[in-house]
Amino acid sequence: MEIEVLLLGSRGVGKSCLLESKFIQTYTPTIGVDFIIMRRLKSILKVWDTTGDSRFRSLLEPYFKRADVIVICFSSRASFEKIRDWLDLCNRWTLKPVPIILLATKCDASPREVSAQEAITEASDLGMRYVECSSFNDTGRHRLWQTIEEVHVPPKPRVIPKPEIRPTWCCFQ
Repeated sequence: MEIEVLLLGSRGVGKSCLLESKFIQTYTPTIGVDFIIMRRLKSILKVWDTTGDSRFRSLLEPYFKRADVIVICFSSRASFEKIRDWLDLCNRWTLKPVPIILLATKCDASPREVSAQEAITEASDLGMRYVECSSFNDTGRHRLWQTIEEVHVPPKPRVIPKPEIRPTWCCFQ
């Protein structure tokens, strides 16, 4: 089963680090969109890592249309307060109902600017699942990929009805 995943969030929240096998100390902003394929036991995740830079926002619309699951990431109070802006884009640009996951990145940071309870409440109010992770100490990433597989609703197979065969007058001779 293939699942197309769209990672959203403000600049610097750690979207690209989620896709790396190890933590990268230097910050390199994503220009536009990056793409990676992750092979898992139950699925193949096609992950679109988008820029958080508002200058490139108009480039993102086609990726919303193909997304099966969307992950909105935050790591600070400022990025947490932009969740509803990202959700507005989801509502405007998706073509079908798409499950959305709220992801707290850098959850190992101390002190945390947004408590887990506040984030859980926000996710619940917005009808999202909530996951926490840290690329720095490699916690929670597996849980994120697992949650993506859980919330994904595979498309129903299209059933093509068989044509009804009716005998014609020539068949009764």
